[in-house]
Amino acid sequence: LTGTTLVDEIFGRCYKLTQAADVLDMISGHENDKVLNVVTVDSKRYVNVDMSSVSGIKRAKELHLARSGVSELIRTPHVYETALLFESTANYGKCFTLLRDPIQRSIDVFYKLKTSGKNKVFSSMTIEEYVNSPFCEDNWMVRVLSNEMEAELKQEHLELSKHILGRKCIVGLTEDFFESVRRFSKYFFWDETLSKDKLEKCQDDLEISEHVQSGNFTLLPPRAEVKSGDKVYTILQEKNHYDIQLYEYAKGLFHTQSLYGRFR
Repeated sequence: LTGTTLVDEIFGRCYKLTQAADVLDMISGHENDKVLNVVTVDSKRYVNVDMSSVSGIKRAKELHLARSGVSELIRTPHVYETALLFESTANYGKCFTLLRDPIQRSIDVFYKLKTSGKNKVFSSMTIEEYVNSPFCEDNWMVRVLSNEMEAELKQEHLELSKHILGRKCIVGLTEDFFESVRRFSKYFFWDETLSKDKLEKCQDDLEISEHVQSGNFTLLPPRAEVKSGDKVYTILQEKNHYDIQLYEYAKGLFHTQSLYGRFR
């Protein structure tokens, strides 16, 4: 899932959904609670589980998150581990994802690391240094979907990723952000609890349109643009060639899924 910050705002503030999320800061002090509970942070509701780590997901399974019905959506980068939450339960999880151009996503990852202050390695690093370092991600989407985070990727990993997106997921694109959110809300019936007028007012209050138009999906400070043909851009293209192919496939899926009767 990309565009996480905007998605968190819309689902948390506008739709008022209770989320099991991958943002540990939101449940700080509650990540070791013995029972499931809902933590309210800035008017948004989060289940006290950490979906950003495998150990956090293991704890969520031990607390029977999927069976409890406490969470209305789960946000996590760990697809396979999260799927195991639904083993031996009567509940069914449906994947939905919001994808972004891999080059722009990689650039955002760097600036988020740089501005977070959590790791001093990145605070003084330039983007040129980052893309030439072992810290720079390569084909993150394909790695996550094929469950291969370490070894060299091959064409078979790309094909598996395409299969999972096409068969298992509702695909959204940041370049068509509002239509993507509309489809998610239609599929999961979230739109039944929120009128169109109230949704638009909430999004206006949060200045969502301004952020979408500027391409600022993580609400980071403005920065110098990296353009096609630039050295940094070219290196990122080489490092993310499988992700770029997957993204092109996803755009086709997004068009095909528009024909689903449930989205009309």
